[in-house]
Amino acid sequence: MVLEEPVKEGKQEQESKRKPNKVHVEDPFTPFPRESSTWAELVKFYGIKPEFPVQNLWVRSDKMKKIYFVSETVSNFVNFDDQQRLKIINTGIKLFVRHDNTANQCSFRISQDGIQSILPFLDNTRLVHITEDDFVKLLSDKTKQLLTNVLSEKTRDSINGMDGGCCVFLLKDSSKIPGQNAFVGWKGKNTCHLLLPKEEANAMKNLFGLPIDDKKKNQQKGSRQKQAKQAPAKPASQVVPEPAVQNQATESQVVVESQVNPVPIQEELKEIKEENKE
Repeated sequence: MVLEEPVKEGKQEQESKRKPNKVHVEDPFTPFPRESSTWAELVKFYGIKPEFPVQNLWVRSDKMKKIYFVSETVSNFVNFDDQQRLKIINTGIKLFVRHDNTANQCSFRISQDGIQSILPFLDNTRLVHITEDDFVKLLSDKTKQLLTNVLSEKTRDSINGMDGGCCVFLLKDSSKIPGQNAFVGWKGKNTCHLLLPKEEANAMKNLFGLPIDDKKKNQQKGSRQKQAKQAPAKPASQVVPEPAVQNQATESQVVVESQVNPVPIQEELKEIKEENKE
């Protein structure tokens, strides 16, 4: 009978047995509490019209870090699943995101993902009409501290009389992007800036011919330059001259040849003559 030796487990297998797999559990979607003070706050601050379908708003928890907007069909479908037999991973688009700020009268800002869904239901309370030059200035600003006095007079008059917080910049009939386009922004005491995702901001900069900021590429470029400075200088390459071709035999070659044929030439001639006489 042959006994097999027990196979030793690897470190990864041992660690996997010690540490149980952590499963990330998402909070279930629940209807937005339309009777809450949060909805009254949103309606007052953004000037949301009564026609807005508030029944299509959903949240994940009572903290309401994000408020999602779904279509009426999806909303009815989720409401029909009263026993929660379906496990909904994700649905809808982000419409509002919590943005706590002591200087802000509203604790939520509008998400750029959902601006087109809520724009038809907004009055002029938080809308700012801007020119193409103003939009280029906002795009070019890297400090997020663009002073409102550098904008056009019409834009200044519209934004200066507005309370601080989230706003919507409207750009109409631009030479690069036709039609009316809405961009979420922020209005400070004397400053304003855009609240665009990096990908969308870079796309807009590309359309308007503005330089695109890529932190990853800049970091890689800076690290390569740093490595090049720290690397030791390489010595100058030296060309080794090739030896000249010798047409004449060297002394060692003459000695070898003389050793191969040691018989003198005169003795060879004498032997040839004697053979001829015979």
